[in-house]
Amino acid sequence: MRIILADGPELVTKSLTRLFEQQMHQVVAVTNQPTELAGLAVKHQPDVCILEVATPREGLIEGAMRSITACASHTDVVVVTGAELSQVRLEALAAGALAVVSKSSHGADLVAQVERRVTWPARKPKQTGRDLYFLTERELQVLAYLASGDSTERISSRLCLSHATVRSHVQSLLSKLGVHSRASAVAAGVVAGLISWCA
Repeated sequence: MRIILADGPELVTKSLTRLFEQQMHQVVAVTNQPTELAGLAVKHQPDVCILEVATPREGLIEGAMRSITACASHTDVVVVTGAELSQVRLEALAAGALAVVSKSSHGADLVAQVERRVTWPARKPKQTGRDLYFLTERELQVLAYLASGDSTERISSRLCLSHATVRSHVQSLLSKLGVHSRASAVAAGVVAGLISWCA
């Protein structure tokens, strides 16, 4: 893989560069300035951009995604964050990111997670997670909360929906993902890169 590392501390990016190169991947560029992403994507045409989000900032992920996809539409984006995962996950997936990975993952585990998501056969030719299974924005939200272990009642409270509406979204998820349980839906979402396990 050809990789751009973006918006991470120098110590972290140096460590990730070493880990990826040990697995025979090439880190073609490193930047801590999201505004440079478009130019770097045009120049290097990477397979994946790893964007670190230390603290969620309004529009950061969406802006970065827009910059990259406008000039390197084949490039996948994996978001790495130490912030509250469900908040970042929903914004990132809605913007079209391939996956969200916890920063607390061990370095080698993080590399392995990126490899699995970028090289997973069902993701090629390139599709966004939402295109892959035709999930609505609301269904993606429900799936993310299921992955966090939330009950129907908790999801209902979070999204200000009735219990019946939440159950309807869950049934729709099961049908679209071709599974028969909530746990299987979460597993299918992880495999497809729609969501990520919290490490």
